[in-house]
Amino acid sequence: MAANTFANPTPYARAAIGALSREIVLPRTVTRDYDVDFSAPMGTTVNVRVGALLSANENADVNSEHTNAISRSAITERSIAVVLDKLPYSAVPLTTENQTLQVEDFGARVLRPQAQAVAEKIEGYIAAAISGATYETGYEIDLSEADPWGSIVDAGRLLNEANVPRGDRFIVCGPEAEAAILKDPDFKAADQTGTSEAFREAIIGRRAGFTVIGSNAIETDEAYAYHKSAFILATRAPVGPMGSVNTSSAEYGGIAATWAAQWNEALLQNESVVWSLAGTKAVYDANSATEMVRAVKLTIGS
Repeated sequence: MAANTFANPTPYARAAIGALSREIVLPRTVTRDYDVDFSAPMGTTVNVRVGALLSANENADVNSEHTNAISRSAITERSIAVVLDKLPYSAVPLTTENQTLQVEDFGARVLRPQAQAVAEKIEGYIAAAISGATYETGYEIDLSEADPWGSIVDAGRLLNEANVPRGDRFIVCGPEAEAAILKDPDFKAADQTGTSEAFREAIIGRRAGFTVIGSNAIETDEAYAYHKSAFILATRAPVGPMGSVNTSSAEYGGIAATWAAQWNEALLQNESVVWSLAGTKAVYDANSATEMVRAVKLTIGS
């Protein structure tokens, strides 16, 4: 029997992972760490660097001969350990028709549904990290349906008091929470220039320094206000099957994954497989090692 002939695998990998990155929203709101050249096994811990914070000193000898020795500050960076404990994948048997499709058709009819399935898994991991975090006392507040603006301002105040950076702040909300915010007559639309189509569709506006985003991965009556650094998504592209030339890894939008056409000897058929190694982590600060201060949880009727 003649061997199957596949096109250059790189366009297929880019089609798959490109589709994946377009389908997901939450990864764009968190810190992402990725690598397409990765050979360690599942369960490996990767360390993501967190920048150091310094406090300035003051020389009280400013009007004299400056005889006092100045103080030096040590830069101490820390890293957050993220375990790659998830292996989201999609495997689809390849029929003869699938194997003779053009790259465009193959990407739309085979790879895109696969990528979407993997994307939903990855987004679910992020949502679980967000909802499963332990929030600082007072950082779980009510999302008022009568005054969503006031609730969002309160969330911003809590982040400000914790010295959380004012840029890269997001509010992700479930459908009921999204509806409450949208009903606010003072709600203003966001400038969505330069963002991807899916991300533009997800952005529902700007409020009090936050980009507000709707997501079905979040519980319907909940919303979370956080800085991008509050949560980490780490992904790695697994090594392809040994001996296969029809495999390639790629990265799009901070997500690393691998595509391969592989032979399933148990079923005597070819398969198209998209998979990734992934891990998520909530970031707890040194002054609150077990509770979240970079994010605020808002719940309707809490």
